[in-house]
Amino acid sequence: MFLRSLVCFVLFGAISAQGAVTFESLLSEMTQLESLAKYPDPPYKTVQFSSTDRRSTAPYAPEWYANSDGFGKEPQPNILRVLDEPGEDHIGRYVIAEATCPGAIVRTWTAKINGKVFLYIDDNPEPVIEGEMTDFLLDTYGTLAFEMGILKEKRLEKGFHQRNASYFPIPFSKSLRVEWEGNLNEIHFYEIEIRKYPQGTEVQPFSKELLLTKNVEISEAMAVLRQPSTYWKPAHPGETHEIDTQVEPGAVEILKDLEGSRRVQTLSLKIEAADPFKAYRQIILKGYFDYAPQPQIEAPLGDFFGAGPGINPYDSVPMTVQPDGTMTCRFPMAFEKSARFSVLNLGDQPVRVTGKIVESEAAWEPDKSQHFFAKWQVDHDIIAGGETGVFDLPFLDARGKGVFVGT
Repeated sequence: MFLRSLVCFVLFGAISAQGAVTFESLLSEMTQLESLAKYPDPPYKTVQFSSTDRRSTAPYAPEWYANSDGFGKEPQPNILRVLDEPGEDHIGRYVIAEATCPGAIVRTWTAKINGKVFLYIDDNPEPVIEGEMTDFLLDTYGTLAFEMGILKEKRLEKGFHQRNASYFPIPFSKSLRVEWEGNLNEIHFYEIEIRKYPQGTEVQPFSKELLLTKNVEISEAMAVLRQPSTYWKPAHPGETHEIDTQVEPGAVEILKDLEGSRRVQTLSLKIEAADPFKAYRQIILKGYFDYAPQPQIEAPLGDFFGAGPGINPYDSVPMTVQPDGTMTCRFPMAFEKSARFSVLNLGDQPVRVTGKIVESEAAWEPDKSQHFFAKWQVDHDIIAGGETGVFDLPFLDARGKGVFVGT
């Protein structure tokens, strides 16, 4: 995640001086991660509408762990409101997501759902999207592109579609309403994640014609999302620093010290050890920015890159793990004066750490720039059930102004 060093409880700031939020700008954010090095302008709040059990409202309340999350026949329907009561066929029409501000849909998900979707934006009486709810939630782009003749066959189009979710952006300037026509007695899992911008933010609304007029931008974004290792490129050229360090058991070794107002574009590391499976957990990566007394980055090497246990190859824009064990982080890491990367060997075997850091000059803006944080936490001897029962495991406690980007 990214957090400003200055603790400041501010929800919204000034309206953007950088221009309107557009379909193209949202596409760019998906592949050009350097924007994460600064606080969003315009700012936004991310909210999610879902089929979660509506009885689960307060920690430690009797129904806090209720799990009727869309399996059908819920004690309390997981919708916002009823538009048309169900008939003899049990089909009704319901509002499941709604906003009265500028914003954008940025993620949808389902494991299984029935029925149809009707999506309205900006008080338009006609839906901008109408069709099967499953198609909309799983693969918005592929479904629309097939309808418009851009795709010759209807299929899950990898890129915006990833693992039962769609990340195709749908901006709106005034309002959003998502209606579902379906059967509440049957399975209906859904998640609709939206950004809510401050009133007055200029947002150019979505239309299907954008799939034609912005086809080049869409194709370029999809190529990066499909194969980041092949098509992702940094926005600016950078300077490369090679890393090759032997870390003995119990030792700390500095991988690299950097000075000046700069930004790390990529961090790539690989290890060699007699037992690499253990080494990925026993080597602790630490990162200190601007002489921080405690590391902003502190995690086992494998966990930091999402590789564990051992090496599990995958390719995404922020992180990539290759079959040969090379692990790459593309999250931007900005600093005003200094950065230090080091490793601590908690194991009983020597480990060789190789790789490279690519960084470039970047002006630090005190009211906008953000440090990168990545912390690891482990809980031992956890037993659920029996007399212990079910309990929560908080994994993030953050204070200040920042952006949470994932776990």
